[in-house]
Amino acid sequence: MHLTDAQINVFVNNVLKLPRGKRQEYLTQVDRLISQMQAKIEEDSGFAVKKFTKAGSLMKGTVLKPRGDSGVDADVAVALDVSEASRDDLASLHRIILDLLCAVYPQKKRGDFEVQPRTLGIHFRESGLDGDLVPIIPIPSEPGYGWQPSSQGAAPVKTSAQSQLDFIKKRSDADPRYRTLVRLLKSWRNTQELEGLSSFMIELLIAQLQDTPGTAAPRWERGTHCGRGVVAGEGRWGAPEGAAPQGRAHFLSVHL
Repeated sequence: MHLTDAQINVFVNNVLKLPRGKRQEYLTQVDRLISQMQAKIEEDSGFAVKKFTKAGSLMKGTVLKPRGDSGVDADVAVALDVSEASRDDLASLHRIILDLLCAVYPQKKRGDFEVQPRTLGIHFRESGLDGDLVPIIPIPSEPGYGWQPSSQGAAPVKTSAQSQLDFIKKRSDADPRYRTLVRLLKSWRNTQELEGLSSFMIELLIAQLQDTPGTAAPRWERGTHCGRGVVAGEGRWGAPEGAAPQGRAHFLSVHL
């Protein structure tokens, strides 16, 4: 059975997207966290932190509804006031953020904050939101860009949180199906337990399809909330319904 864009959106809205208003609720909570950290920095100039930028799938609008024990992650890029030479010293970078968090939440112990491969995590019990604070070392010669270090021995990654947000917005503004397809592939990735396929890679793959009209669209299979139901699709990127076609439009086949 071929599905229209409207039918696909019903599935995504009911199964994959956060409930209406929940994303804004989470973003408001992140704003409060940033405000508290910013206030502490203004109170004590000893913290080597320059700037906070909301990032990740929550800010991009591609976050998935939590399933099972998984929660919602909210990434915050923390630009640190340190030299580029410090980009490999992840322990000291985490210490800067940890000291700030302990100052903001004096009732918590240092062990309450989780050190992850590239981030420092904070869990909000009431909402279930997981905040991931990502240390970034700004590159003076390239404004807006910085180094994101790793604790797994990998080389630091050059990144720009704002550029990633702009990248997603540009694609979504050009075709509202962009975020829909990203969510579908992220859900398929999760059900297949393909940990090596990052969300950022999925965003790039869909962007490549969108930027190259007429190229083959991806094929995906994923279980739905109907038990053993499977959603699969294969086709070509086309214009949104009602717009001039640019090739054979993508479709989904549903097997229940």
